[in-house]
Amino acid sequence: MLRKLGLYLSRAGKDVAYVKLEWVKYGWDLGEYIKHYGVKIREFVGNDGGMHSAIVLLDDGELLWSYSSAYKNLIRDIRGRQIIAAFREFDADTATLLFGDGFIMYLQRKTATKPLVKTPLGLGFIGKTAEVVVI
Repeated sequence: MLRKLGLYLSRAGKDVAYVKLEWVKYGWDLGEYIKHYGVKIREFVGNDGGMHSAIVLLDDGELLWSYSSAYKNLIRDIRGRQIIAAFREFDADTATLLFGDGFIMYLQRKTATKPLVKTPLGLGFIGKTAEVVVI
């Protein structure tokens, strides 16, 4: 989903940085990541996601909870930008501490076992088309 969004934004003329956390080595900042994976980013989203990209697509976000010290330089560099992140597991309080307030959408295959109190919008239909307009 992030890759398709990245391609769409890139084709619309936006400079997008696609960051896959499992590729970030310990201590790398955004510049080092782009230096090593710029070619791979270009394959995914159509541009190399320069150091000053206003939009950051953050994949494998759940790694932040387990290895937060490994990503502190990267987090420092992307904070304050528009971040669109994908998480397999999500902790709204931790995300708020790392990135500030945002808009959360849950896309999942099955119904959650308990209500997701902090979710302003829940979508439970992966594989179907949805249009979300944020005003």
